[in-house]
Amino acid sequence: MRILNYLLFVVYATNSFAQNPSDSRFINFGIQDGLPEKYIYCAAEDSRGYMWFGTFSGLYRYDGVSFKYFKSTANRPGGTIGNILQSVYCDPAGNLWLGSLNDLQWYNPEKNVFWTPDNRKNNSKMVADSYIFNFFEDSKDNIWICTANNYLFRFNHADSSFVHYGHLFPPQSSKGVFKIIETKNGNYFSIHNEGIYEFNLDACLINSYIYPGNQITNAYYDSITNQILLTSFQKGIVEFDLQTKVYKNSPFNNKNLFQNHLLCMAKDEENNYWIGSYPLIKINASNFQTELIVTDHTSDYTFKSHKICNIYIDKTKNIWLCTYNGLSMMPWQNQQIKSCKLIDPSTQFPIEPLGILSTPKSNEIIIPNSSTSGLLIFNLENHKLKIISNPYSNNKLNFPITRIIETKDNIIYASDNNNFFRYLNNDAKLIPLMLRDQFGKSIQNIGKHVNDQTDNIYIQAHESGCYIWNTKNGLLLHINRWDIDNQYSDKSDNTLIPCLVDSKGFVWFTSNPGLYRYNPITKEWSHYANSIDPKVPPIQTAYYMEEDEKGHFWITTINNGLFEFYFEEGNEILINYHY
Repeated sequence: MRILNYLLFVVYATNSFAQNPSDSRFINFGIQDGLPEKYIYCAAEDSRGYMWFGTFSGLYRYDGVSFKYFKSTANRPGGTIGNILQSVYCDPAGNLWLGSLNDLQWYNPEKNVFWTPDNRKNNSKMVADSYIFNFFEDSKDNIWICTANNYLFRFNHADSSFVHYGHLFPPQSSKGVFKIIETKNGNYFSIHNEGIYEFNLDACLINSYIYPGNQITNAYYDSITNQILLTSFQKGIVEFDLQTKVYKNSPFNNKNLFQNHLLCMAKDEENNYWIGSYPLIKINASNFQTELIVTDHTSDYTFKSHKICNIYIDKTKNIWLCTYNGLSMMPWQNQQIKSCKLIDPSTQFPIEPLGILSTPKSNEIIIPNSSTSGLLIFNLENHKLKIISNPYSNNKLNFPITRIIETKDNIIYASDNNNFFRYLNNDAKLIPLMLRDQFGKSIQNIGKHVNDQTDNIYIQAHESGCYIWNTKNGLLLHINRWDIDNQYSDKSDNTLIPCLVDSKGFVWFTSNPGLYRYNPITKEWSHYANSIDPKVPPIQTAYYMEEDEKGHFWITTINNGLFEFYFEEGNEILINYHY
């Protein structure tokens, strides 16, 4: 799946009903992703993790990068899955069931083969002409086909024919079946606009439960609570008690639910119900807190669609919203976000965070920043902010704590531009550390720092090389670039920025140009990616470096774009991605 990277932070919703909550982030798909269709009716996921979508113009597959249109080779005059593909279902064998306005087809993605039912088989043509709503597979491997015009069919695996269940419904019943529900007790229920019908596999009607006003639009069976929840046009959520067989008004309801036409429902693993309407509605089943998410075009990651006809939660907990105005997806990571404005309690000015660290065995988060004379602490329980003052600050000077680092034994250090502190979590204090290098000089011009497995901390000294601080014995070693590179004699540039401790324990520094690697065991330095190649710009002004699963290094620079660096058969490979 396409992954969104945010600077995630904590938000707290104080209202029981929030408009456009800031903790909702969406991906909106369109032409740029290979999906030109606006009418998205349904979604399904296959065993390989591909997502399949039924749209106004046919079948699309999403592979995590882009969409691909699949045109059926089995289309025939008067019958086509390209004509409003209303339903898609992936069976255990990997075959896709495709139900449209006027056709039923199957598709095998492994073999890339489409085929249609044999119209000579029992009821096959009747199924294709019945406007298929959706498919459902029960615990006995029966596949049910719900239709808009001809009630209900069950697929017969023995001869690939279809058993019609239309005769079990009373004459006054509507022919449209929204959904089939099988309860954990093995009971079957058919959901119609006017209510619920209970039946068995022998095609016998057990009972009917009519809800006044033809209000029902869809249903969701909650196996944990063993109840059927019904969405409606104007009655909000209606509960059907499977013990008493009586309809009840849901405790989830409020005036906002009554004011919206509810069209579909799903439930995630966090005990939240997601309800599709013209907006998207989220209900926390534990505390009944409701959030209304309406169409918003203010940023790329707000919800931009409307009239949600289907909600699908995939295996990785992403929530897919099929609407009449495009396809949106809420990545599962963004369902965990809560947000809060960072405001200095004393000045009421906004705070600019520079990082975040969760304190060990605590309910607090530490936030270095450039806005206050100290360290910001956020309490996750009461959602309050407090500032731990920098011991060197006063009313006239602002000494922000801009960086924090935690060692392997859970000791937390913090720094401003010229001082290091140890943070005492229990006492909420910053204790100054009198660090002096091998020449007796105080540490200064502190910048970016990283630490290795032995709790050495590597510290950038702006325009003055770097420091290596052994936190075990307290020794501080100041290093200039010319101290480690005999071939470097130009003392006008003393850049050594510690950026990464790699998977092998080596420490990587960016410089101008190239990269330096330090071996903490042998104390050896190596210079890489510094050769002058007219086709590749030099690595300069680089502050960030990461290692991927293949052992390749990715370096971001301010002026020359993105670099990839790796070794191949002992040779250095440097690639620049600049545009």
